[in-house]
Amino acid sequence: MKIITFANWKGGVGRTTSVVNLGAYFANKDIKTLLIDMDVQYNLSQCFGIEEPPETVFDALINRTPLPIYEVRENLDLAPSGINGVGADMEMSIKVQVDRTARLAQALEELDYEIVLIDCPPPLHVPTLNAFQAADLIISPVQAEAMAFKGMVALDEQIKKLFNTEQGIDYIFLTMVQTNTKL
Repeated sequence: MKIITFANWKGGVGRTTSVVNLGAYFANKDIKTLLIDMDVQYNLSQCFGIEEPPETVFDALINRTPLPIYEVRENLDLAPSGINGVGADMEMSIKVQVDRTARLAQALEELDYEIVLIDCPPPLHVPTLNAFQAADLIISPVQAEAMAFKGMVALDEQIKKLFNTEQGIDYIFLTMVQTNTKL
């Protein structure tokens, strides 16, 4: 299983759109793919018509229950997010002291997918740290403009500091490129 986390501190850079399109690409190639929505705005979930799921990825992280998984089409499943994730960071910070950033990785160990794509929100919080710790690769979608680049650089520095490593963001994924401009 290859786990790829998509993150950038700047909002509106194309994280969710990148995850949706790459997920569809892998599914079309008959690669069993899981998408995980870690954003409390749950746009990835909404892309597949999942508005208010009874359980979300945050329930699984807090309560150590299996990830809720919805089949959205052949070879493409989704672990949805929801508004209940708003308090997940605080709840995990208060209630969950041991292995609180390893819970997503532990939940994924039990699953059988070839590719897992994780859509993270801009803020760096405990659920996002779970996505980083579970990842084999961290890709930062960067809209071809200065503020998105700065958001990626700042996130890269924080990942290195928080995980005490030289390894930060593995790849930059350019989005919304306009060839008639310079960056």
